[in-house]
Formats: sequence, C-alpha cells, structure tokens
Amino acid sequence: MAYLDPEHLDIVRMTLDESSTARTPLSLVCFSLDDLQGFRRQYGFELGDQVLKHVENVASEALGPIHMERLDDDQLVALLGSSPDEAVERSERFKTRVGSSKLRFTVDRTQVAHSMTISLGIAHKTTPPPTPEEFVDRAAAAWAISRSKGDTVSTYQRRSARSIDSQDMLQVLSETIDAAGSDTSISIVQLDIDEFGLANKNIGQSGGDQLLALLLSSLVEHFGNDGLVGRLWSDEFLIILPDIRAEDAAYRAEDARRKIAETDSLTGKISLSVGVATYPRHAADAGELMRKAREARFTSRREGGSRTCVAEADQMITKTSHFSRTQLKRLSTLAKSQDRSEASILREGLDVLLQIYQDGAPCASILGHPLE
Repeated sequence: MAYLDPEHLDIVRMTLDESSTARTPLSLVCFSLDDLQGFRRQYGFELGDQVLKHVENVASEALGPIHMERLDDDQLVALLGSSPDEAVERSERFKTRVGSSKLRFTVDRTQVAHSMTISLGIAHKTTPPPTPEEFVDRAAAAWAISRSKGDTVSTYQRRSARSIDSQDMLQVLSETIDAAGSDTSISIVQLDIDEFGLANKNIGQSGGDQLLALLLSSLVEHFGNDGLVGRLWSDEFLIILPDIRAEDAAYRAEDARRKIAETDSLTGKISLSVGVATYPRHAADAGELMRKAREARFTSRREGGSRTCVAEADQMITKTSHFSRTQLKRLSTLAKSQDRSEASILREGLDVLLQIYQDGAPCASILGHPLE
C-alpha cells in the first residue's frame, strides 16, 4: 500500500532499533491531502505542488517528526518519537490546522479561497517490534481507512491491507456510502481467480495461500493509494474506490488485471474475472452495490473469464413461484424489521443460495449487510 525505497526503509529500521534499545515510544504516521488530484485538475499541477509543500511545512511544525518522507505523489510518512496518545493528539491538531486554514491564491485575476482536508493513519511500535515493512504497511492500512472516509485520523488496530476482515470491508463500504452525497461516486471492484479450485488442487493449500498472498500484494500495489483492498473469502477480493467514477474504475481494474496476468506464479499466469459497480449509478446502498458487482463478475466468468465487466441495469424477469403462507408472513416481518423491500431480500437470498451451491461460499461473508 505504501512504498519506501531501501534507503528510507533503512532509516525506519535504524529508528526502530534505537527506540527498542532505549525502550522509548515510536509512532509512524501516513497521511495525504483529500482529493489533491481534483485540486490539480481544477487549478493545475504547479499550485498543487505548492499546496503539498505548504502541508509538509505544517506537518513539520505540528507533528515534530524525527524523519518525514514523501512517497508516491501526494502520500507522506512521518516518524514520531511520541507515545500513542501524543501521536494521536498531534495528528488531530495537524488535521485541524489544515482543515481550518484557507488557501488564498489568484487564478485568471480572480481571488480564490480554497479549503482542503487531510486523512491520516497511525501505527505504533509494538512488542515485539514490527519489521520496517510491517510498520509502514500498518500505518498505510490505517490511512486507507481514513482516506475512504475523508478528513479523519485512524489508528491501526491489528489489521492491515494485507488481511482486512471481510466484515470490516463491508462496514467501511456501508459507512462510506452513508457519508457520501448523491453526486459522489463510489466504485467497487470484485474479482476472483479463474479456475482457482483446480489450481488449489494441483498446488496444494500451501501453494494456494502463496498465490492468494501474491494476488493481494499486487492489488494493494495497484489500488492501495486510492482505496481499500481486502479479501472477502477464498479467492474473492474487494476493492473500494471512493470518489472514482465507473468508467475510471473499470479502466483501472482492467489495467490491473492485464498487468497481474503477466505475473508468474506457481500456476503460471494469473487469470482474473473482474466485476465493477458504482454508487449511485448502479445501486442505492452497499448491499445492492455488492450484488451488482458480483453479477458483473459472474458475467465475466460466464464469458470465459480473464476480463473486466461493468454492472448493467437490472432487468427483472417474472417467474411463477409458490411459497407457503408461513414463508410469506416471515418474509414480510423480516422486510419490515430490516426496513427493506421483500423483493430485495429475495434477490439477496437467491444470490446467497446460488453462490453457496455453485462456489461453496460461506453466506456470512457474501451478505452486504448481515441479517440479525
């Protein structure tokens, strides 16, 4: 999710060693401006670079880092010789300073006052100490949670982008949609490995685990700077991309799929079936959005796999069905308790039934919003 070159990883390693020897606290903060790309599109790269430099200066004052380094484009990491509480306090103060200040500049002889927000993720040194790579990954994972919400400080809680729990992913998706306006696009990408069952049988469980770890690492590399990457179950993965339209998400998903297909693994090339769906274009809530992305992924698989498909509008087909009176009463009660339509619950139930029988999926992992 975040990349540090060997020179700066050595600085992290040395600082971790010194902190462990002296038994002093150490925190790592990963942060970035929210929607800097949008600012650059509107006002140009030169102003964007000036804003980023200003934020670096504010970070030096507010965070008081031992060391600070800029990563890809707009992402930065800072080492703080601070206790966990102090690191959070400094990060909150830094976020407030950025959010409360007005950037004033002139564009085409017009005075502009622009506000920006910042998202930060914090990882603290643990016992035993993490490796430098783990330390950076933990801070970056917390940052990804913050970035999905915007203007937030998050602390790493024993999870990272390499092993985010499926229910955590679904909760983040639901919260992101709930916080979004009707004019904000939130895209998701669902994917799985073509013929993974056969590959897992040929290379064994250990080899299958290595293949999944390789895929997750590749997905984090491709999407981690703009969204949240996690594994839902088995070989099925989900990527949440806030503020990204369907067309852009599909382009990026296909680009990632092609590049991953060139990667050598224990089974040769990695072939993926990929589905893309976007809120509010394809769905009005997290559960429906997951369903639409899953349908797009099934379309990809049905057409031979090794491709990316975008969700389409629902075309409902009426079928004659027979249900007992008791079933219909229970369905009505359930729909009222969930504040949902009976039709949406039936569609979800059929999706779960098909995936359990066809793919062996655990139903709790594929529901967009687990029923109580």
